[in-house]
Amino acid sequence: MKSNLETRALALSLLKQQKRMREISRSTGLSVDVIRLWKNKFQRGDLSWVKAGKDKKKLSPKEKEEALQLHFQEGKSSIEVANLFGVSRSVIRYLLRKYKNEDKKKEKPLTERDLLRRTVIVKYRSGEIKSGIQLAKFFGLHPRRV
Repeated sequence: MKSNLETRALALSLLKQQKRMREISRSTGLSVDVIRLWKNKFQRGDLSWVKAGKDKKKLSPKEKEEALQLHFQEGKSSIEVANLFGVSRSVIRYLLRKYKNEDKKKEKPLTERDLLRRTVIVKYRSGEIKSGIQLAKFFGLHPRRV
């Protein structure tokens, strides 16, 4: 559901009544993450979200780096980091997921053993090497060592 001015006003009045986030979420039709973000802003005395059209904020590259550092080095949860930067938890989770995927994509340099293994597999699949004796000849080894 869109968060129009009436919905935001309703959420504000429910926050003032100290209602639970899930209850506010059900009443307004908004996600708990949005309500959590608004609640934190409300507790800081920031009411700009009530009048705002959109509540989305983009993080600068420096802020992204700082958010990653807070999470991984200082052990802050995604909710705590999101509250510090004034964004929803899903923004921080996306950032963490993206960082982890980039980290996995970085290839480690291949060792000589890995290169040799790949060569053998290619030669075997292509049919050039069909037996241990042919493998030994390929590498210039005695057949009993293979």
